[in-house]
Amino acid sequence: MIRQLYREAKLPAPTEKVDKKTGAIFWGTDNLYPQFLMGLYSDNPVHSGIVNQKVKFITAGGIQVNTEEQMANGRSPYTLQEVVEIICRDNEITDAYAALFKKDLVTGKWFCQPIDIELIRATEDGVWYEKSDDWSKAKQDPLKTGYRRYKNIQKMSSEDTEVLMYTITRPKQRIIPGKKELTANYYPTPTYSGAITSIMAGIEMDYFTYSEVVNSYKGGAVISLNNGIPESPQEEQKIIDRIKADATERDRQGGLTILFSEGGDQAPKIDQLNGNDLDKRYIESNKEILRKIMIAHSVISPALFGVLSETMFGGKEEMEIAYKLFQENYAKYRQNSISEAFNWAWKKLNKEELGMIFKDYILNLEQNIEETNRTSAALNGMSPLLAGKVLENLTINEIRALASLAAIPTGDVIPSQVTAPAAFSSEDPVLDAFEKAGRSRDEFIILESREYSTDEDNEEDFKKSFLKDRYAMTVTDEDRNILQMIKNGESYDAISKAIGKGGVYLSKRLFQLKENGYIDGWELTDKGQREAVVITEIEVLYSYEKKPGIPGPDVLPDNRTRPFCEAMVKSNKLFTREEINQISATVERDVWLYRGGWYHNPQTDRNTPSCRHIWKQNIVTVRR
Repeated sequence: MIRQLYREAKLPAPTEKVDKKTGAIFWGTDNLYPQFLMGLYSDNPVHSGIVNQKVKFITAGGIQVNTEEQMANGRSPYTLQEVVEIICRDNEITDAYAALFKKDLVTGKWFCQPIDIELIRATEDGVWYEKSDDWSKAKQDPLKTGYRRYKNIQKMSSEDTEVLMYTITRPKQRIIPGKKELTANYYPTPTYSGAITSIMAGIEMDYFTYSEVVNSYKGGAVISLNNGIPESPQEEQKIIDRIKADATERDRQGGLTILFSEGGDQAPKIDQLNGNDLDKRYIESNKEILRKIMIAHSVISPALFGVLSETMFGGKEEMEIAYKLFQENYAKYRQNSISEAFNWAWKKLNKEELGMIFKDYILNLEQNIEETNRTSAALNGMSPLLAGKVLENLTINEIRALASLAAIPTGDVIPSQVTAPAAFSSEDPVLDAFEKAGRSRDEFIILESREYSTDEDNEEDFKKSFLKDRYAMTVTDEDRNILQMIKNGESYDAISKAIGKGGVYLSKRLFQLKENGYIDGWELTDKGQREAVVITEIEVLYSYEKKPGIPGPDVLPDNRTRPFCEAMVKSNKLFTREEINQISATVERDVWLYRGGWYHNPQTDRNTPSCRHIWKQNIVTVRR
């Protein structure tokens, strides 16, 4: 008797079935087909890399609309640029995207925000769309799964204050593989659908490689059990199931097999079918898989998408041609599918032209460099301090473009290293000492400050007070983790995976953090920086500044500010307590107390042993 054991290579089918009770259209046999597509995007590095690069080419040049007010997008937590960037990724993964439009009841203006496409299902009547955070649940509940219904924008009435724009590239009817069913065209077919099996095969091959590394070998064998045929089909199936569970489960592949028998004649016999050279066979298969994924994604040049290939374009001119072909044959079509829908919706809702167009990614870069080149000449006429400030806000490529015209040495320079020269004078030993000490204020974010007066202003007490005040706020530990990950440069997708509650939940938290002033776009505000730091990331440093409430500029004109004060204020430096104490000991002068000298108060006509400047105690964290 021969029985063969295999893992079933299932391909989820994009079925479209009507729920008779609610009229909703299921997408996939388990109603989770778009989630399956999102899983392919997450698990196959080639597929996700191509999708990400497509999104970049389509959106990174930015969009243009008629007014700044339109770009700001009313009360939405997203600008129109951010909305487009989010929905573009959905569009490349599923060939569909959704945007929710809401009416501001105060101004009467409509604004929009994205909704994750995998959460949306169509209804048979075409009037409504349904949204759920968890379509795996048979019973949908607003409290447990976030279930809601949104009116189709094309079916809206004057009383509606929320409508959903659901846009798909209309597919052609097709037979569901392995089933006697036809699609009903409620849902799209991804542009890369012909490569779905190749994408899945690539995922399994990666897992095979991982399994090989962990377990040292992978079996492909015939097992002969020589101690007789089982007494019943049930007993036979029990033995098969036990072996199958150990030998074919995805995360148990490889490892050791231990067999027991009562003698040599009854010992199980194992014959290898394919040896242990599957890794070599997989390498060849993987090349074909890579080729098919590229073709399905309309990739002309693999190098354009960061994929190494034996047939990749190499020269600059060839890369430019590949980019232009991709832009003309693919990107513009995808851009138009978004801009035309938004222009139509904006005109319908707000009764005004939006004028959305996409700007070319490469052309926009060239214009930025050209603008940088035009400003380089102005640097020659700037003071070193101002020139340094300009350079701090430029990218490394822009600095190098400036350097080529303004003769600024670059080397491996980065923007944060371009600083203004010190404003100290070598004629004063105190200033000489301060010139050699301290660090630029621009290296830090100042979280909290107070005037420093005596040694009783203990640094550790200051830190404890800061942290106590911080933790007394209403930010949860999870929100603080989100802020810390944004601070560390993590992407939206990485944070969503780390939190583990889905994109909708993360978007809600980000909206709340923005509403409360902790983030601005994808950057932390000063308030957000305060919440994101941990005790090991903060320190206390001292700055020399004008007293609060004292009139006039930090440095008075006509040499009316003492040289010590002028140099210290212009130095833009922060110092440690130890540095200042050491300088005081070296020059035999208490710079904490004496500072710039005596101050004459013109209102009281009195002199005091200090000046119009003070030492400030600052809690800081390093700028990342």
